[in-house]
Amino acid sequence: MRDTHGRHTYFRVLNVPGRSAIEFHPANNTSQLQGCIAPCLRIDNGIGIASRSACDKMLAFYGDESVKYLMRIC
Repeated sequence: MRDTHGRHTYFRVLNVPGRSAIEFHPANNTSQLQGCIAPCLRIDNGIGIASRSACDKMLAFYGDESVKYLMRIC
């Protein structure tokens, strides 16, 4: 779901058993995440590179609030 009111206004992950407030947002290191998901354009020595750019690309592609998307994360 497009998140326009959360802490990081990108996307919110819904319907995760036992969890709430999971968001997609920029972060280059796992220490910046508390169970959220940070897309990156590449990973170098375990560090995410260009996370904000990756989030902006997601927003450009999936940002239409009138369309609902289903993402399966395994």
